[in-house]
This record gives sequence, structure tokens and C-alpha cells, in this order.
Amino acid sequence: MSSISNIVHHAILNKRIDIGAVHDSEDQSDAARCYPGTRDTVIDITLNWIDHGEERMAWVTGFMGTGKTAILLSIAERCHREGILAASFFSSSSHRRDLRTLIPTILYQLSSNHILASSIGKDLTCFFSKHPDVFEKSFESQADNLLQLFKKPSQSRTNWPKVIVIDGFDQVKVDGDKSESPEHKASKQRQALRALLKLTADKDFPFRVLIGSRQEPVIVAFMKDDATCAAASMVNLNGFLGTAQGTGIELFFDSKFEEARRKPGFAQDRFSMEPSTYGWPPFNERQRNILTFRAAGYFPYASSVAAFIENGSQPPQAQLEAVLSQKEQERDFLALLRGTESENPPPPNPFVVLDAMYSNTLNSCPDPLKVVTILKLIHTKGKDASTPAYFWHHFFESSCADHGLANGGLRRLLDPLFGLMSIPPAHDKTAPFTFCHTQSLFEYLDDERRCGKTRRFRRQLPDFVRKGILGHC
Repeated sequence: MSSISNIVHHAILNKRIDIGAVHDSEDQSDAARCYPGTRDTVIDITLNWIDHGEERMAWVTGFMGTGKTAILLSIAERCHREGILAASFFSSSSHRRDLRTLIPTILYQLSSNHILASSIGKDLTCFFSKHPDVFEKSFESQADNLLQLFKKPSQSRTNWPKVIVIDGFDQVKVDGDKSESPEHKASKQRQALRALLKLTADKDFPFRVLIGSRQEPVIVAFMKDDATCAAASMVNLNGFLGTAQGTGIELFFDSKFEEARRKPGFAQDRFSMEPSTYGWPPFNERQRNILTFRAAGYFPYASSVAAFIENGSQPPQAQLEAVLSQKEQERDFLALLRGTESENPPPPNPFVVLDAMYSNTLNSCPDPLKVVTILKLIHTKGKDASTPAYFWHHFFESSCADHGLANGGLRRLLDPLFGLMSIPPAHDKTAPFTFCHTQSLFEYLDDERRCGKTRRFRRQLPDFVRKGILGHC
């Protein structure tokens, strides 16, 4: 076994290189990709940046469920097919990757690329021979060592790959299986981001770096720093919310319901193969438009509806009608809770997957009672969605200090919700709070069936209100 193979093999065995983080690994095989015909606009924007963008780092960001991983996996696979993917690194909540393996895993993939090997193979062998301890170094040192591979002016870079794709930067762990403090994780994330920025800022480094993450505070702060802004571009997927334009959600609904129509066992006439009788009644344009309007560019909503219709206990058309009549059924259910209706059974919930995402986020907060109360107050008192976040910070910190909301307490309380909402910086006196999908989030909070564990918090709201939060409005 060659020197380079020995060192790489040893690094893999000692978990310094994470093959499972590579885009085409077994760990990534079940991750969502973009449904055919969807997300074409943002994919085209990103591919155009890879070919022609002035900045050499780009950040794809957005709320939870805006499709970051699906988009970046689709881009990585397309770039791989076209021979322009240099390396990839994917982390997720189900497969959290150790941040310490980021640069070693990239380096491993560069050494495995046959085009690069033909150009810098000898340099790589020499590099590993001189630096067998490279995988133990700091992020900055690893970046410096990696840069040295590309400092020779004689290198022929014909047909070299162009881009390194990194996703789930907010999902990484920083100390293996050990517990980690938020401060320590944030420090390591900053170090890794500085190393990546250093790489792309060097004119000899031949690759662009595409990073995907949610708007975790430490990542936002780094990406909005003046030095980073000058060297990196941003694709904010939140800009596609509120409209179906450019997302392809209508095509997604058409395709999923065509699949449902063709499912065995749902034929109205099992002896006929005519489209008019095979499967459930045609999904008409009005129904599609209603669902597309309600989804408002938010794929978790669309995916929950599609899964409910495909996998429900009733025929697909009945499941679809349950979704379309959801408002009326919610009123029936609330009446049932009040005892005014005793015969109607509780309606089915089409949004089980979506609700699990909301519940997991809200119940991870240190004080979900305060969070739910504050969110509902912001929503009900700021219906026009234009009340600046600055007002709410001032209001809660000045009038509710006894609830732990003084001296930046509101921001600390809401920070864990960066996947569901955006929190403008403290100096911004005009921008409001924005939510991932206002309608579905607050329908969830208002529906006793769907809140799960948050129901126990809702029962405590009157006492919390009595102590002052709502009494000041």
C-alpha cells in the first residue's frame, strides 16, 4: 500500500475522515432530493454562480423546511455527473457529522479524484509524507496545508472540478460523541468558517465553496460580517416563501396526485383502464390552486398533504376533501371539545409530519410556555406583520423584566427558533419578525389536536398572562 493510501486508510479507521458525509454515500441515500421540475429557479441561480459568480463562496440559507438539503444534494449530484464536483460534506439531524472531519474529508475526496490525481498526484503523495499529522491540526493549519498543494505555477488545471458543496453546517457536532456547550460549538464553527473563507480568498485555490445551513445566530453573524460579505454571496430561500413562483409546487402536486390516481386498488372500475374511471376522480385545477396558495412556497406543507393523501386509510379523493375542508373540520372539533357536538368524530390531521417538525423545535426551547405565549402575542397584535421586532424587544425587556426578558432576554429566548423565524439584529429598527409559514405555524398553535406536548403549556397560559405579559397591551 502506498504512503498516501496508508495514511488515508489509517485516518478513515480513526474517524478522521467521514465517508458517510459524501453526497453519494449510503448515509445520504434516503435524504430528500428536489422533485423533478421543482426548485429549478434556485438551482439555476446557484449553477450560474458556480460558472460565472464573482464571489468564490456562497451561502444557501433559509428556514427549516425550505429545501436546503434537497437543493444542495441535487446540485452536488448534477455537478458530479458533469465532472465539476471536487468534494462534498453533508450533515443532518439524523446523521450529524463531526466538524473536525470537514477538511480531511474534502482532502480525501480531492486525492480520490482521477482528474486531480493526474495533475497533483505526486504532490499529494509528497504532501502526506511530509504532513502525516495533518488530520490532527487546527482548522487554520489544515487550510494552510491544503493551500500549499495549489501553489505550483506549473500545474495544468484543464478540466478540473469547480466546486465543494457543504450542507448542514448548523447540524454538525464538534466533539465527537461528547456533550458540547453552545459556546464551544459556536467557537469551532467560526474557526471552520474562517478557514473556508481563507481558502476561497486565495487566488491559487481552484475551487468555489457552497455552504448550506439554517440561520443559526453564529453563522448569520459570520456571514454578515463585512469581510465575509465582500467575499461571499447569499441565496436566501426565505425569499421564495409567500409565493409558488419559481418553486414548482404546482408541478409537485400534479405529479403526486397523478401517482395516487394510478395506485392499484383505487380504481372506480377495476375492469376499466380508461383515465376517466381508473383511480380516483381527476385532480382539478381549482383544487390544485387552493393547495398551491395555501402552501405559499413552503414544501413541508405540500409534502405533508401529499403524504396524507397517498397513505391515508380512506380513498385518495376522501383524503383530499379532508384537507380542503380543514377549516370547517377544525371548527367542528372545537365545538366537540366544548360539548356542543357529541356525534362527530375528530377529523383526521393531514399535517402530522409538519406538526412533528414544529413540536420538536418548540419543545426544545428551555421555556416553551413563554415562547408560545410571546409568539401568539406577536402574531395577534401585529396582524399586518409590519410591527418592527425592535418594538417587541423594547416592550418585553422593559415591561417583563421579572420574567427574565431584560438585557437581551427576549433574543436569548427566541434564538433556538432560528429554524422557524428570523430575528433582525438589535440595531435594525424597521424589520419585523418573520415566520417560516405564518398560516400553518399559527394554525398549529391554535389547534388543540396538533400541539402535542405544547397543550400542557397552553393550559398554563392564563396564569402567565395574569402575571403581566399580555396585560401590558
